Amino acid sequence: MPSIPSSRPASSPSPDARSAADPNAELNTRAVIRHYFWAFRRRISVIPATAFIGGLADALALIVLARIALHLANGDEGLVSFSNFGIDRSISVTGALLCILGLTVIRMLFQTMSAWASAGVVAAVTVRARRDALRVFLDTSYAEKSRQRQGELQQLLGEPVTKVSELSRHFTKLVTTLLNLGAMLVSALVVDLKATALLSAVGALLFALLRPMVRRGRSYSATERNAVRDYGADVSEIESMALEIQVFGVADAVRERSERRLEQIRRPLFRRFFIQPITPMAFQAVVILVAVGAMFTLVRVDGVDLAGLGAVILLLFKAMGYGQSIQSTWQHLQFAIPYAEQLRHAVVAQQRAPQPVGTATLSQIDRLEASGVSMRYDQDHLALDDVDFVIHRGEAIGVTGPSGSGKSTLLTLLLRLREPTSGSLTVNGTPLGLIALDSWYQRVAYVPQHCQLIEGTVEDNIVFYRTGFDRADVERAAQAAGIHDEIVRRPAGYETLLGSRGAGLSGGQRQRVAIARALLGRPEVLVLDEPTSALDTGAEAAITETLRSLKGSVTTVTVTHRPETVSHCDRIFRLDHGRLSQAGTVSQDSPAAQESRVAKAQPAASNPNAI
Repeated sequence: MPSIPSSRPASSPSPDARSAADPNAELNTRAVIRHYFWAFRRRISVIPATAFIGGLADALALIVLARIALHLANGDEGLVSFSNFGIDRSISVTGALLCILGLTVIRMLFQTMSAWASAGVVAAVTVRARRDALRVFLDTSYAEKSRQRQGELQQLLGEPVTKVSELSRHFTKLVTTLLNLGAMLVSALVVDLKATALLSAVGALLFALLRPMVRRGRSYSATERNAVRDYGADVSEIESMALEIQVFGVADAVRERSERRLEQIRRPLFRRFFIQPITPMAFQAVVILVAVGAMFTLVRVDGVDLAGLGAVILLLFKAMGYGQSIQSTWQHLQFAIPYAEQLRHAVVAQQRAPQPVGTATLSQIDRLEASGVSMRYDQDHLALDDVDFVIHRGEAIGVTGPSGSGKSTLLTLLLRLREPTSGSLTVNGTPLGLIALDSWYQRVAYVPQHCQLIEGTVEDNIVFYRTGFDRADVERAAQAAGIHDEIVRRPAGYETLLGSRGAGLSGGQRQRVAIARALLGRPEVLVLDEPTSALDTGAEAAITETLRSLKGSVTTVTVTHRPETVSHCDRIFRLDHGRLSQAGTVSQDSPAAQESRVAKAQPAASNPNAI
């Protein structure tokens, strides 16, 4: 049975999984929270103040309500007396009710301010997480990008960013609830120190006892995150290889593997969702039992202020709700942390592999030279071996050779996607690495083997996000690529909508759209990677004619397996096992004659690999 695209097993260890099991997990939690929230500390500072004042207003309203309730229960018709918070005075029931109303308005006002600040933090953190992930990916080196699994960026911007949003929401909720709880406890301590101290100690003990359960839930969340990441990569592979999967008849095998991945997600998901409701329920049940026992004991003690005791009961039951909310929020926070760590680790890893930078600018490209260039991906894979060549302005160069000979590696070096392991690449005598990327890419363009289109019009696909080009520029590039006439024959012309898969365009048309895209900026060097590998003879002839028309005005480097594609070239570079073994010129004769002339060409005497 044909093999199915493989991906890393979900059980394989990763830095994220190790960090989730790290005994210093709290340090990781603090680091992640600091990373995402420090930039918004001023906005966050609004939350504690407003939350505490709102909570204090709520607590005072409950105290007043308890006094009124006891006053009415005793059948008193006089004034309601208060002797808390340094106040010793009496007011009417109506005045007390108006006091509750005023405190309620104050509470709503400050809680609204707290909610506004929290919403701003959540929105800002979520946008920052998405922006950072995408920006760092775009700024990282091509070598780092090429090591990433297919669909990894899309997966990273999905569940992990969603969890960072949840993390920010739970973090702000935790801060708010802690301050509300603090306001309740302060008020309760003033009313009845003994009862409050007893129940507060019990609540703290319960929180400590439930921490192992929360940590176990975090571990399950980390396992789930790894399984979701692997499943996302599988889905991306399945989507990109839909044709091969159907033609090779391996849909059932792909489905079976996906089911195994889903089972790896189901197990930790079940455990996490089981622990999630159990923890707050256990906390609530034990707190209620302890509260009832404590109140029963206090009531039997002579001289207890029943009004104060009633206020404490209301405050502590309110505090119990806050405590339960804190326990639940902390648990959700721990579940979200592994995803936030995954996103942070990915961003940090990419930041450590930035694109090469340079400061020198180019006026034009007259001469490209390689001297002793070697490229090694690892100790066992030497892709290029001591390569020398010179390319002059306006030349048409063909690069041929068998698969694995180093053609694509040479192409990535010319495009500054990678740096050579040894040797030097220079432009006009200046090391290529010293040239600013913007200056280089303004003069160098690329036509890939498979043209990727974007959702938009034909004009959008030729312009490709760049600015400063009008319709005349687009038509000029399309004419140079030999696609203009075919575009204007369509009813909508350059406004014809294209999907990302290029529906309605032939392979040759897509390839010429890619050439027009490359020619739009009037490049001095055009690098083409197998531009005709998937085309029929007619389409290949059209592409070749387009390249022939560029001779003299644009330096072209065409990487190909097919001799016909380089029939227009001035010289041929032939690579074999990473070495430039042959070089020569090409005439307009048959492919066999072309290969014969290449074989007879003699390399320069100064270096067996020189051209």
